[in-house]
Amino acid sequence: MNTATNRHTKQRNISLRLTVINLIIVGYFASIYLIYIYKIYWTLVGVFQELLTIPFFIAQLFFLAIGAKHMYKNKTTIWFVGSFIALAICTVLTISSLF
Repeated sequence: MNTATNRHTKQRNISLRLTVINLIIVGYFASIYLIYIYKIYWTLVGVFQELLTIPFFIAQLFFLAIGAKHMYKNKTTIWFVGSFIALAICTVLTISSLF
């Protein structure tokens, strides 16, 4: 019984971490969109945008795959499913903006 409780707690922690990471990635790309819409052209913002966009794009694809695997193998919370859907929509919009 103790092993089952530990396994459930571990899966819950993984789900929580993935939810937070997904929301951070979605927040980053949403902030880039808002910076573009409101035409904020500060040098420091541009530097961070150039430094972080490619790593966040790669992380976006990676965590989308990890999240799909996690949802397939484990029972997940509604928060994780929501963050996964938001990440999937963000991925589609990001990839479509390249073409």
